[in-house]
Amino acid sequence: MGYRDDFYTVENIYGYTGAVSSNPTVYFLEKLDNEVFRFGRITQDHDNELNIGREKVREKADYDIDNKKFSDGKMRCVEYYDRKRQHTSRSEFVFVGDMPDVQATLLNKSITRFTDEKPLSNADIKDKYAAHFGKGAGDAFQVVEEAKGEKPKITFKPRKRGYKAG
Repeated sequence: MGYRDDFYTVENIYGYTGAVSSNPTVYFLEKLDNEVFRFGRITQDHDNELNIGREKVREKADYDIDNKKFSDGKMRCVEYYDRKRQHTSRSEFVFVGDMPDVQATLLNKSITRFTDEKPLSNADIKDKYAAHFGKGAGDAFQVVEEAKGEKPKITFKPRKRGYKAG
């Protein structure tokens, strides 16, 4: 049995980022009765192996997902909750609505291919960084991972001035 199989279901697929035919990140959303959103995503392909798999499932009343144009002119998916931006994707969000069968099949494969929770989630890294360096510090971080044996070492380095989202 996989991490949160009760949530990561075909019925909860909301959209994706990346090329649908090239292991896109698949977004899941469920609106609960109490005006709270349950959400998560499955990252299928990433340069950082710790960022592949099922994202920690969260429940927030103020969850929002949108596309934002960045200074390089590229549109990227941005997720907001807890009154701030929490995650910026590498590409634009595509709402699926009623998907053609071929597209649905490609997205559905993420559920069976990736059953484990990601070793680290973006929000968890920010929380650890902010706890170490102080309130607000988690909003400006860069993470460098080094695989040492079986456990990765996480080193936090502040972003350089002039860093642009990307």
